[in-house]
Amino acid sequence: MNPLILVDEVEKAGSGLRGEAAPINQLLGLLEKHSAQAFQDQSLEGFDFDASWINWVLTANDLSTVPEPVLSRTSVFEIAAPTESDLMGIVERMYQSLLSSRSIPEHERLVITEESRQLLVRQVTNASMSMRQIPKLLQKAYSNAIMQEATHITPDHLRLTLTVDKQDRRKVGFL
Repeated sequence: MNPLILVDEVEKAGSGLRGEAAPINQLLGLLEKHSAQAFQDQSLEGFDFDASWINWVLTANDLSTVPEPVLSRTSVFEIAAPTESDLMGIVERMYQSLLSSRSIPEHERLVITEESRQLLVRQVTNASMSMRQIPKLLQKAYSNAIMQEATHITPDHLRLTLTVDKQDRRKVGFL
């Protein structure tokens, strides 16, 4: 069985470094079968390793920033961004995952309203926030709703969370 190695956001692998120091240059040798058969890691001088049997999956957010040598050594599959309907489902699954991970019994779970999910989706589609921020926001909104003894998480609970998060982004510095 051949291993699969996933390199996420490969376009960032070469940013800021030049020449052999750039991680992207080491990856190039691994992506071609003939050079991967005698791969030599810089930290293991004199030791050749056959890496030709490794399967590689590279992801990128923006193909225009992926170096051409990487593109020429790979097959590119473009995946469309999720639709609003997809995002609504993702937000719901994130919320259910949050509830499960906190071991909240079914009968004590708050319902997240459709309007609340739509607000989160709008924030993501407007690039005001990342999908990675949603679980944290859902957790804070859940806490806000519990403190107000609510039975549903409403857009007001999310707006309160969004407002507090923006205020928490104060600059840090020295006096």
